[in-house]
Parts: sequence; C-alpha cells; structure tokens
Amino acid sequence: MRDKLVHEYWAIDEKVVWKVIQNNLPQLKRILISIIEKLQ
Repeated sequence: MRDKLVHEYWAIDEKVVWKVIQNNLPQLKRILISIIEKLQ
C-alpha cells in the first residue's frame, strides 16, 4: 500500500484506505502498546 500512496497517488481508492485505517490500525495500536509495555 505504501508504494501506491507514494508513487501512484492518483489511483488511490479512498474507500480502501479508510477501510484499512478502520480495520487494521486499532489492532496495530494494541500490538504496539503491548510491545512497548513489555520493553519497559
């Protein structure tokens, strides 16, 4: 997805990007918080 955002931004489907934000970022946030807590 990064490649598309950087190099083919004119072909980006905003609905797909929004779905990724809604569906994947909350899980990623939980994982990152867990990792940070383990490192402290």
